[in-house]
Amino acid sequence: MDCFDDDIFEFSDKDEDACISKITSRKEFNPIEEHLAKQLNSIQYRIDRAKNELEEIKETVQHISNNLLHKAVFGQDKSVDSDNDLYTVEGEPVLKKKHEEDKPCNFLVLKEQWQYVLFDKWIIGVVLQNVSFQTLNELRFYAFPKGTSEIHGVVSAFWEEENDLWKRVNAILSKRDNVVATLVLDPMDFNENTLVQIYGTISYENLDMELQIAVPVVTFTSRDILRGTYKLNYSQQPKYAVLALKSVFVETILELPYQFDSENFVDLLRCLDAKKIVKNAYCVENAEYYAVIETLSANKIKISAKTMSRLKLILRIIQDESSIPITKLEEFSCVEEAAEALIEELETYLGDPNLARIQRARIKSDLLIP
Repeated sequence: MDCFDDDIFEFSDKDEDACISKITSRKEFNPIEEHLAKQLNSIQYRIDRAKNELEEIKETVQHISNNLLHKAVFGQDKSVDSDNDLYTVEGEPVLKKKHEEDKPCNFLVLKEQWQYVLFDKWIIGVVLQNVSFQTLNELRFYAFPKGTSEIHGVVSAFWEEENDLWKRVNAILSKRDNVVATLVLDPMDFNENTLVQIYGTISYENLDMELQIAVPVVTFTSRDILRGTYKLNYSQQPKYAVLALKSVFVETILELPYQFDSENFVDLLRCLDAKKIVKNAYCVENAEYYAVIETLSANKIKISAKTMSRLKLILRIIQDESSIPITKLEEFSCVEEAAEALIEELETYLGDPNLARIQRARIKSDLLIP
Protein backbone atom coordinates (compact mmCIF):
# COMPACT_ATOMS: atom_id res chain seq x y z
CA MET A 1 0.00 0.00 0.00
CA ASP A 2 2.80 2.37 0.91
CA CYS A 3 4.66 1.51 -2.24
CA PHE A 4 1.57 2.19 -4.33
CA ASP A 5 1.09 5.59 -2.72
CA ASP A 6 4.68 6.51 -3.40
CA ASP A 7 4.27 5.72 -7.11
CA ILE A 8 1.22 7.95 -7.40
CA PHE A 9 2.81 11.13 -6.05
CA GLU A 10 6.34 10.62 -7.30
CA PHE A 11 7.56 13.31 -9.79
CA SER A 12 10.48 12.03 -11.80
CA ASP A 13 13.35 14.08 -13.22
CA LYS A 14 12.28 13.11 -16.71
CA ASP A 15 8.84 14.62 -16.26
CA GLU A 16 10.37 17.80 -14.84
CA ASP A 17 12.65 18.24 -17.85
CA ALA A 18 9.75 17.71 -20.24
CA CYS A 19 7.67 20.34 -18.46
CA ILE A 20 10.45 22.91 -18.53
CA SER A 21 11.08 22.19 -22.21
CA LYS A 22 7.39 22.67 -22.98
CA ILE A 23 7.26 26.02 -21.16
CA THR A 24 10.42 27.21 -22.91
CA SER A 25 9.06 26.18 -26.31
CA ARG A 26 5.91 28.15 -25.68
CA LYS A 27 8.00 31.24 -24.91
CA GLU A 28 10.20 30.84 -27.99
CA PHE A 29 7.27 30.54 -30.39
CA ASN A 30 5.07 33.27 -28.94
CA PRO A 31 3.20 34.60 -32.01
CA ILE A 32 2.76 38.09 -30.55
CA GLU A 33 6.44 38.54 -29.83
CA GLU A 34 7.30 37.16 -33.24
CA HIS A 35 4.94 39.64 -34.94
CA LEU A 36 6.32 42.57 -32.95
CA ALA A 37 9.88 41.55 -33.81
CA LYS A 38 8.99 41.48 -37.50
CA GLN A 39 7.41 44.92 -37.23
CA LEU A 40 10.50 46.26 -35.46
CA ASN A 41 12.80 44.87 -38.13
CA SER A 42 10.61 46.35 -40.85
CA ILE A 43 10.60 49.79 -39.23
CA GLN A 44 14.36 49.69 -38.70
CA TYR A 45 14.85 48.72 -42.35
CA ARG A 46 12.70 51.61 -43.53
CA ILE A 47 14.56 54.04 -41.26
CA ASP A 48 17.91 52.88 -42.62
CA ARG A 49 16.63 53.11 -46.20
CA ALA A 50 15.29 56.65 -45.59
CA LYS A 51 18.65 57.70 -44.14
CA ASN A 52 20.46 56.35 -47.18
CA GLU A 53 18.06 58.15 -49.52
CA LEU A 54 18.58 61.41 -47.62
CA GLU A 55 22.33 61.04 -47.93
CA GLU A 56 21.99 60.44 -51.67
CA ILE A 57 19.76 63.51 -52.01
CA LYS A 58 22.28 65.62 -50.08
CA GLU A 59 25.09 64.44 -52.33
CA THR A 60 23.02 65.17 -55.44
CA VAL A 61 22.08 68.66 -54.22
CA GLN A 62 25.72 69.37 -53.36
CA HIS A 63 26.81 68.13 -56.78
CA ILE A 64 24.25 70.34 -58.55
CA SER A 65 25.16 73.34 -56.37
CA ASN A 66 28.84 72.91 -57.18
CA ASN A 67 28.07 72.74 -60.89
CA LEU A 68 25.90 75.87 -60.75
CA LEU A 69 28.52 77.75 -58.74
CA HIS A 70 31.23 76.66 -61.18
CA LYS A 71 29.19 77.88 -64.14
CA ALA A 72 28.41 81.20 -62.43
CA VAL A 73 32.05 81.85 -61.58
CA PHE A 74 33.82 80.49 -64.66
CA GLY A 75 31.10 80.82 -67.30
CA GLN A 76 31.14 77.17 -68.32
CA ASP A 77 29.79 73.85 -67.12
CA LYS A 78 31.93 71.81 -64.78
CA SER A 79 33.60 68.79 -66.38
CA VAL A 80 31.67 65.58 -65.84
CA ASP A 81 34.87 63.53 -65.91
CA SER A 82 34.71 62.33 -62.32
CA ASP A 83 34.54 59.03 -60.50
CA ASN A 84 30.94 59.57 -59.37
CA ASP A 85 29.32 59.93 -62.78
CA LEU A 86 29.36 56.30 -64.01
CA TYR A 87 27.72 53.36 -62.25
CA THR A 88 27.30 49.63 -62.89
CA VAL A 89 23.92 47.89 -63.24
CA GLU A 90 24.04 47.10 -59.52
CA GLY A 91 24.56 50.80 -58.73
CA GLU A 92 28.22 50.53 -57.82
CA PRO A 93 30.40 53.48 -58.96
CA VAL A 94 32.90 52.73 -61.69
CA LEU A 95 36.36 54.01 -60.86
CA LYS A 96 37.92 55.86 -63.78
CA LYS A 97 41.37 57.16 -64.25
CA LYS A 98 41.28 60.91 -63.83
CA HIS A 99 42.60 62.87 -66.77
CA GLU A 100 44.65 66.01 -66.47
CA GLU A 101 42.71 69.02 -67.65
CA ASP A 102 43.17 72.76 -67.63
CA LYS A 103 41.61 74.31 -64.59
CA PRO A 104 39.48 77.38 -65.37
CA CYS A 105 40.47 80.62 -63.73
CA ASN A 106 38.68 83.80 -62.80
CA PHE A 107 39.01 86.74 -65.12
CA LEU A 108 38.58 89.01 -62.12
CA VAL A 109 40.73 88.48 -59.03
CA LEU A 110 40.11 89.91 -55.57
CA LYS A 111 43.35 91.29 -54.12
CA GLU A 112 42.32 93.12 -50.96
CA GLN A 113 39.32 94.48 -49.10
CA TRP A 114 38.68 97.12 -46.46
CA GLN A 115 35.78 98.60 -44.51
CA TYR A 116 34.96 101.89 -42.79
CA VAL A 117 32.17 103.42 -40.75
CA LEU A 118 31.76 107.02 -41.83
CA PHE A 119 29.02 109.36 -40.62
CA ASP A 120 25.86 107.24 -40.81
CA LYS A 121 27.12 104.84 -43.48
CA TRP A 122 28.99 101.56 -43.69
CA ILE A 123 31.48 101.48 -46.55
CA ILE A 124 33.04 98.33 -48.03
CA GLY A 125 35.87 98.43 -50.56
CA VAL A 126 37.24 95.58 -52.67
CA VAL A 127 40.48 95.91 -54.68
CA LEU A 128 40.24 94.07 -58.00
CA GLN A 129 42.54 92.99 -60.82
CA ASN A 130 41.53 92.02 -64.34
CA VAL A 131 43.90 89.19 -65.27
CA SER A 132 42.34 88.61 -68.70
CA PHE A 133 43.02 90.21 -72.06
CA GLN A 134 39.39 91.31 -72.42
CA THR A 135 37.45 94.28 -71.10
CA LEU A 136 35.00 93.40 -68.34
CA ASN A 137 31.62 95.15 -68.53
CA GLU A 138 28.30 95.29 -66.69
CA LEU A 139 29.96 95.67 -63.31
CA ARG A 140 27.77 95.25 -60.24
CA PHE A 141 28.51 94.91 -56.52
CA TYR A 142 25.79 93.20 -54.48
CA ALA A 143 25.59 92.66 -50.74
CA PHE A 144 23.13 91.06 -48.36
CA PRO A 145 23.34 90.94 -44.55
CA LYS A 146 22.88 87.56 -42.89
CA GLY A 147 19.55 87.05 -41.20
CA THR A 148 17.66 89.92 -42.86
CA SER A 149 14.89 89.75 -45.43
CA GLU A 150 15.82 92.97 -47.23
CA ILE A 151 18.44 95.69 -47.37
CA HIS A 152 18.08 99.42 -47.91
CA GLY A 153 20.37 102.18 -49.10
CA VAL A 154 22.80 100.17 -51.21
CA VAL A 155 24.93 102.22 -53.60
CA SER A 156 27.83 100.63 -55.45
CA ALA A 157 30.47 102.10 -57.74
CA PHE A 158 33.72 101.11 -59.42
CA TRP A 159 36.76 103.38 -59.35
CA GLU A 160 40.10 103.52 -61.12
CA GLU A 161 43.17 105.26 -59.73
CA GLU A 162 45.27 107.56 -61.86
CA ASN A 163 47.88 109.97 -60.45
CA ASP A 164 46.51 109.57 -56.92
CA LEU A 165 43.04 110.53 -58.16
CA TRP A 166 39.96 108.34 -58.30
CA LYS A 167 37.49 108.38 -61.18
CA ARG A 168 34.35 106.33 -61.74
CA VAL A 169 34.47 103.64 -64.42
CA ASN A 170 31.86 101.41 -66.04
CA ALA A 171 34.31 98.78 -67.29
CA ILE A 172 37.65 97.27 -66.32
CA LEU A 173 40.20 97.23 -69.11
CA SER A 174 42.48 94.27 -69.66
CA LYS A 175 45.33 93.69 -67.20
CA ARG A 176 44.21 96.52 -64.91
CA ASP A 177 45.03 96.09 -61.23
CA ASN A 178 44.11 99.47 -59.77
CA VAL A 179 40.32 99.17 -59.72
CA VAL A 180 38.30 99.33 -56.50
CA ALA A 181 34.63 98.44 -56.04
CA THR A 182 32.87 100.33 -53.24
CA LEU A 183 29.58 99.59 -51.56
CA VAL A 184 27.77 102.04 -49.27
CA LEU A 185 25.18 100.64 -46.85
CA ASP A 186 22.83 102.09 -44.31
CA PRO A 187 23.77 100.78 -40.84
CA MET A 188 22.16 97.50 -39.82
CA ASP A 189 20.40 96.93 -36.48
CA PHE A 190 22.35 94.67 -34.15
CA ASN A 191 19.27 93.71 -32.10
CA GLU A 192 20.27 90.72 -29.94
CA ASN A 193 23.47 90.01 -31.88
CA THR A 194 26.77 91.82 -31.36
CA LEU A 195 27.86 91.45 -34.97
CA VAL A 196 26.49 91.78 -38.49
CA GLN A 197 27.79 89.59 -41.30
CA ILE A 198 27.46 90.81 -44.88
CA TYR A 199 27.79 88.54 -47.90
CA GLY A 200 28.94 90.17 -51.13
CA THR A 201 29.13 89.26 -54.80
CA ILE A 202 30.64 91.11 -57.74
CA SER A 203 29.12 90.29 -61.12
CA TYR A 204 30.49 91.19 -64.53
CA GLU A 205 30.38 90.20 -68.18
CA ASN A 206 33.19 88.96 -70.39
CA LEU A 207 32.49 88.22 -74.06
CA ASP A 208 28.73 88.05 -73.35
CA MET A 209 29.28 85.57 -70.51
CA GLU A 210 27.76 86.54 -67.17
CA LEU A 211 30.25 85.79 -64.40
CA GLN A 212 30.67 86.56 -60.74
CA ILE A 213 33.17 86.42 -57.91
CA ALA A 214 32.32 85.97 -54.25
CA VAL A 215 33.54 88.52 -51.72
CA PRO A 216 34.73 87.18 -48.34
CA VAL A 217 32.22 87.75 -45.56
CA VAL A 218 32.48 91.26 -44.11
CA THR A 219 31.82 91.53 -40.37
CA PHE A 220 30.88 94.62 -38.37
CA THR A 221 30.80 94.25 -34.58
CA SER A 222 29.15 96.65 -32.15
CA ARG A 223 32.22 96.68 -29.91
CA ASP A 224 34.58 97.63 -32.76
CA ILE A 225 32.23 100.36 -33.91
CA LEU A 226 32.16 101.86 -30.40
CA ARG A 227 35.95 101.60 -30.17
CA GLY A 228 36.38 103.39 -33.49
CA THR A 229 38.10 100.45 -35.18
CA TYR A 230 36.47 101.31 -38.52
CA LYS A 231 37.41 104.99 -38.51
CA LEU A 232 39.28 106.47 -41.48
CA ASN A 233 42.97 105.68 -41.39
CA TYR A 234 44.93 108.35 -43.26
CA SER A 235 48.32 107.04 -42.19
CA GLN A 236 48.03 103.39 -43.26
CA GLN A 237 45.54 103.59 -46.14
CA PRO A 238 45.44 107.20 -47.33
CA LYS A 239 44.20 106.43 -50.85
CA TYR A 240 41.37 104.23 -49.65
CA ALA A 241 40.40 106.75 -46.98
CA VAL A 242 39.99 109.41 -49.67
CA LEU A 243 37.99 106.98 -51.80
CA ALA A 244 35.71 106.13 -48.88
CA LEU A 245 34.91 109.82 -48.51
CA LYS A 246 34.28 110.25 -52.22
CA SER A 247 31.94 107.27 -52.28
CA VAL A 248 29.45 109.09 -50.00
CA PHE A 249 30.09 112.67 -51.17
CA VAL A 250 28.68 114.87 -53.91
CA GLU A 251 31.20 116.94 -55.82
CA THR A 252 31.75 119.93 -58.05
CA ILE A 253 34.64 121.14 -60.22
CA LEU A 254 35.97 124.68 -59.89
CA GLU A 255 38.29 126.71 -62.08
CA LEU A 256 40.63 129.00 -60.17
CA PRO A 257 42.27 132.15 -61.61
CA TYR A 258 45.70 131.05 -60.39
CA GLN A 259 48.05 128.07 -60.36
CA PHE A 260 48.43 125.54 -57.56
CA ASP A 261 51.95 126.67 -56.77
CA SER A 262 50.80 130.22 -56.03
CA GLU A 263 50.30 131.84 -52.65
CA ASN A 264 46.59 132.19 -53.33
CA PHE A 265 46.12 128.44 -53.40
CA VAL A 266 48.08 128.09 -50.17
CA ASP A 267 45.77 130.70 -48.62
CA LEU A 268 42.77 128.74 -49.85
CA LEU A 269 43.99 125.58 -48.15
CA ARG A 270 44.79 127.50 -44.99
CA CYS A 271 41.34 129.08 -45.01
CA LEU A 272 39.67 125.68 -45.16
CA ASP A 273 42.19 124.11 -42.75
CA ALA A 274 42.87 121.43 -45.37
CA LYS A 275 45.47 118.73 -44.74
CA LYS A 276 47.35 116.95 -47.50
CA ILE A 277 46.55 113.23 -47.59
CA VAL A 278 48.15 112.10 -50.85
CA LYS A 279 49.88 113.86 -53.73
CA ASN A 280 46.80 115.50 -55.26
CA ALA A 281 44.20 115.23 -52.49
CA TYR A 282 43.50 117.23 -49.34
CA CYS A 283 41.02 116.56 -46.55
CA VAL A 284 39.01 119.11 -44.60
CA GLU A 285 37.76 118.02 -41.17
CA ASN A 286 35.48 120.51 -39.52
CA ALA A 287 32.53 120.35 -37.17
CA GLU A 288 30.38 122.20 -39.72
CA TYR A 289 31.63 120.58 -42.89
CA TYR A 290 33.71 117.66 -44.06
CA ALA A 291 35.25 117.81 -47.52
CA VAL A 292 37.87 116.50 -49.94
CA ILE A 293 39.79 118.77 -52.33
CA GLU A 294 41.50 117.25 -55.37
CA THR A 295 43.78 119.05 -57.81
CA LEU A 296 42.87 118.02 -61.34
CA SER A 297 45.04 120.24 -63.53
CA ALA A 298 46.96 123.49 -63.38
CA ASN A 299 44.04 125.53 -62.07
CA LYS A 300 41.10 123.15 -61.67
CA ILE A 301 40.06 121.54 -58.41
CA LYS A 302 37.30 119.15 -57.41
CA ILE A 303 35.57 119.74 -54.09
CA SER A 304 33.51 116.95 -52.53
CA ALA A 305 31.18 117.21 -49.54
CA LYS A 306 28.55 115.08 -47.84
CA THR A 307 25.54 117.03 -49.13
CA MET A 308 24.86 119.80 -51.60
CA SER A 309 24.13 122.20 -48.74
CA ARG A 310 27.54 121.48 -47.19
CA LEU A 311 29.15 121.89 -50.59
CA LYS A 312 27.52 125.28 -51.09
CA LEU A 313 28.63 126.27 -47.59
CA ILE A 314 32.25 125.54 -48.50
CA LEU A 315 31.96 127.56 -51.70
CA ARG A 316 30.50 130.46 -49.72
CA ILE A 317 33.37 130.29 -47.22
CA ILE A 318 35.91 130.37 -50.06
CA GLN A 319 34.28 133.46 -51.55
CA ASP A 320 33.56 135.37 -48.34
CA GLU A 321 36.64 134.74 -46.22
CA SER A 322 39.28 134.49 -48.91
CA SER A 323 37.74 136.87 -51.45
CA ILE A 324 38.81 134.50 -54.21
CA PRO A 325 36.82 134.68 -57.46
CA ILE A 326 35.95 131.21 -58.70
CA THR A 327 34.03 129.70 -61.59
CA LYS A 328 31.94 126.59 -61.15
CA LEU A 329 32.40 124.32 -64.17
CA GLU A 330 30.63 121.09 -63.34
CA GLU A 331 28.40 119.77 -60.61
CA PHE A 332 27.69 116.15 -59.90
CA SER A 333 24.08 115.53 -59.07
CA CYS A 334 22.29 112.31 -58.16
CA VAL A 335 19.37 113.54 -60.26
CA GLU A 336 21.38 113.18 -63.45
CA GLU A 337 22.54 109.70 -62.50
CA ALA A 338 18.99 108.69 -61.59
CA ALA A 339 17.73 109.92 -64.97
CA GLU A 340 20.42 107.95 -66.76
CA ALA A 341 19.51 104.83 -64.77
CA LEU A 342 15.84 105.23 -65.66
CA ILE A 343 16.67 105.65 -69.36
CA GLU A 344 18.89 102.58 -69.19
CA GLU A 345 16.07 100.54 -67.64
CA LEU A 346 13.58 101.63 -70.32
CA GLU A 347 16.02 100.82 -73.11
CA THR A 348 16.62 97.41 -71.57
CA TYR A 349 12.88 96.67 -71.54
CA LEU A 350 12.57 97.65 -75.19
CA GLY A 351 15.58 95.97 -76.73
CA ASP A 352 17.20 93.41 -74.43
CA PRO A 353 15.48 90.10 -73.62
CA ASN A 354 18.13 89.24 -71.02
CA LEU A 355 16.27 88.91 -67.72
CA ALA A 356 19.43 89.37 -65.64
CA ARG A 357 20.18 92.73 -67.27
CA ILE A 358 16.59 93.85 -66.87
CA GLN A 359 16.73 92.98 -63.16
CA ARG A 360 20.02 94.84 -62.67
CA ALA A 361 18.67 97.92 -64.45
CA ARG A 362 15.54 97.84 -62.30
CA ILE A 363 17.56 97.54 -59.07
CA LYS A 364 19.81 100.44 -60.09
CA SER A 365 16.89 102.75 -60.84
CA ASP A 366 15.07 101.75 -57.64
CA LEU A 367 18.12 102.62 -55.55
CA LEU A 368 18.63 106.03 -57.16
CA ILE A 369 14.98 107.06 -57.41
CA PRO A 370 13.26 107.24 -53.99
